[in-house]
Amino acid sequence: MNTSRGEDERRTSRRVPISLRCWLASESLTLLASTLNVSEGGALVAAPLRLPVGRLVDIAIAFENEDLTTSGLVVWSTASLRRGGAELGLKFLSPQGALVEHLCGAKE
Repeated sequence: MNTSRGEDERRTSRRVPISLRCWLASESLTLLASTLNVSEGGALVAAPLRLPVGRLVDIAIAFENEDLTTSGLVVWSTASLRRGGAELGLKFLSPQGALVEHLCGAKE
């Protein structure tokens, strides 16, 4: 299943372009992935395969000497020919403002 992310943009928070190793766990599956950008409300992730829209995932983002963890929902999923896998739009189930502030501080 694929959903459009073009015309109807609803972003209300700043996106931080940052590449960090992360893990997505759902049911009996764990994927090693990489963030492409992160915001208070979610993240764009490059993954080795597509996950279905609506799938709940546990997310662990490796940052400095710790794993930052939260839960999320796959809101869109598309094949990525240039990456040889998929790009996933993840919505955090609870706002992650502190995570984004932490990442912003590290980028400056």
